[in-house]
Amino acid sequence: SWSGNYRSVMADNGLPLQPLSLGKIYRIIPVKEFHCLNITWQLPSQFANWRSKPCDYISHLIGHESEGSLLSSLKSKSWATALYAGAGSQGLEDASSHALFTLNIILSEDGVSKWQEILQEVFTYLGMLRHYCSQPDGLPEWIYKELESIQKVAYEYGDEHTA
Repeated sequence: SWSGNYRSVMADNGLPLQPLSLGKIYRIIPVKEFHCLNITWQLPSQFANWRSKPCDYISHLIGHESEGSLLSSLKSKSWATALYAGAGSQGLEDASSHALFTLNIILSEDGVSKWQEILQEVFTYLGMLRHYCSQPDGLPEWIYKELESIQKVAYEYGDEHTA
């Protein structure tokens, strides 16, 4: 029946990444001359948050490129050239059992040797966001309005999808 409520049995198995595999640093030697720092956080499924989209909000703040942003700070030190953050909307990134929020930082040659300092900046920035989110007034409303405008434009001018 179409009115039935279906639940994935995978949700009963818990999160896919086991505690022993978390908090690790994996160094991979690139085939091409390309350097990036990827940080991934395992989160509960975000399906129930489809209306408020907290991962979109956080990725917007982390990925912002204006003065005072994480990327602006990393660029000013010549450690990074680009930064991307978010929980993808397909497959493993956002499933019924979990979500994976990833921060990808494209490193400069100087940034490769400064990866520990970059991690420190990332967690300092996240701490600042957490501090402001816990304040009675929360984050400034202009952030929400900016994200709302971006979503409206994306919806109005996005490609049409056929079923």
